[in-house]
Amino acid sequence: MAYLTAIYWFNGDEIIMFKKEVEPDYRGMAIYPEQHVDKWQEVIKDRPELADKKYNEIPRGRMSYFAGTENVYNIAVGKKVLENKTLMSALLKKLELPAGADIVFEEAAYY
Repeated sequence: MAYLTAIYWFNGDEIIMFKKEVEPDYRGMAIYPEQHVDKWQEVIKDRPELADKKYNEIPRGRMSYFAGTENVYNIAVGKKVLENKTLMSALLKKLELPAGADIVFEEAAYY
């Protein structure tokens, strides 16, 4: 069974997201198969205001799935985003997780 994974950026109130269903690996982990740097050209193509920035200069995050003993979606975001209830609510809505999904939020220092 494949599980939803994603990478995303926060451009002000806009959430730029790439999602993909991924089969878990031998450890039971489903992780989005590309890195943020791999998708950056697609992000800036329609956003000229970001053209002079690097992929890691605006807040970003990742959602992975861990089966096995945890069986949860792990949502990694930076502290400022994690503390912003409006932005977190918008992120969860855009992720479109299955009903009743178990979620763990992780504060990622590099996001």
